[in-house]
Amino acid sequence: MSVPEIPVAFGLLGPLRVADVHGTAVCIPQAKQRIIMAALLLRANATVSGDQLADALWEDKPPPNAPAAIRTYVARLRKALGQVVPGW
Repeated sequence: MSVPEIPVAFGLLGPLRVADVHGTAVCIPQAKQRIIMAALLLRANATVSGDQLADALWEDKPPPNAPAAIRTYVARLRKALGQVVPGW
């Protein structure tokens, strides 16, 4: 199965930047969503566990509701990226 090309670009040096194929900036409004995006980009083409995301978000002190919070942040990130990548 081939992986479809995704018409989006990411920048990690300096502030996290996301742009569509035309170079138009895509807003990822919340800091927690940007942290998850950066964590996923740094581990591209690899599985990222909930524990790894929790560590990126809260270091050694995740809240008791960390799994639910991560699901919420990922859903919101998908929604934001869905404006650029239909079907996400």
